[in-house]
Amino acid sequence: MAGFEWDSEKNKRNFQKHRMPLSVGIPVFSDFNRVEFVDSRQDYGEDRYVTIGVNRYTKILSVVYTVRHGDTICLISVRPASKRERDDYHSML
Repeated sequence: MAGFEWDSEKNKRNFQKHRMPLSVGIPVFSDFNRVEFVDSRQDYGEDRYVTIGVNRYTKILSVVYTVRHGDTICLISVRPASKRERDDYHSML
């Protein structure tokens, strides 16, 4: 399994905005039913991805990340999935 990392300031901002630390998103990567797509909303200067899946508390989350140093997953944002994202997740089951 790949390693995980995140920026400590980004972690603080994510907690202030969504009331959850970025680390809450790690278990989503173990969800074999997760939905994943490229985040192409704008040019970020790097490839970014969104994965929607459940954490260990069966809460559906939306996790934005990029891959650095070959296989390290750098978490950028973790938040509760929107209704549309939850619907997308359930439609793939």
